[in-house]
Amino acid sequence: MWMDDPELLAVIGQMANACVVVTKQARNKYNQESGKQLRALASNNGLMQSAYWELSELVPTDQPRLVGPSWSGPDTAQIGAVREVGYRKVDNHLVPIVHAKMLLLGQMGWTDEDPVGGVADYSYFIPECVWIGSANFTKSSRKSLEMGMWTSDPSLLAAARTWLLTLISISEPFGASADDPSPELLPVEYDEAAMIDAMHELWDDSDDDGR
Repeated sequence: MWMDDPELLAVIGQMANACVVVTKQARNKYNQESGKQLRALASNNGLMQSAYWELSELVPTDQPRLVGPSWSGPDTAQIGAVREVGYRKVDNHLVPIVHAKMLLLGQMGWTDEDPVGGVADYSYFIPECVWIGSANFTKSSRKSLEMGMWTSDPSLLAAARTWLLTLISISEPFGASADDPSPELLPVEYDEAAMIDAMHELWDDSDDDGR
């Protein structure tokens, strides 16, 4: 629930492409030393949104959601390395929490061909192994009797990818102000009229070329 394992934080800080989603925390934790470390990590590191097709049609709430034929994807360079999700516990009221402890590792790839064969600067992620266990990434978990396992089973890799990217898609920046869920990323809406006009222009150009 509150990632404060110094060794884990140090490793994530060395990664060029990383994101961890935790349960939204009580406000007094953000000013603690571990909270300051997480805020620094969230600011200095992150996840390349364009490398994950599952996130390719999501934009931050401060960007236009209605897009036309010239839209080439979100302007977000990266999603912060530490994110929060869900409800913040206020007083003694119990709230649902992110209770899964999961870590997906893999390689980043690059090609100059996009998925449909065009020329593009295209990056992508290849999952290689997933860790599932009971330890919750806190330094106190090192003193507990925990279990964990690595696996490269293809079906588990696919399921872990779907689960974690879905979690990222409904997450909020670290230190989110809202006590209730308030996802920062929302799906775009396509301007159908503009899309139709663009298609008509393409057809007219094709006719002019005699094709």
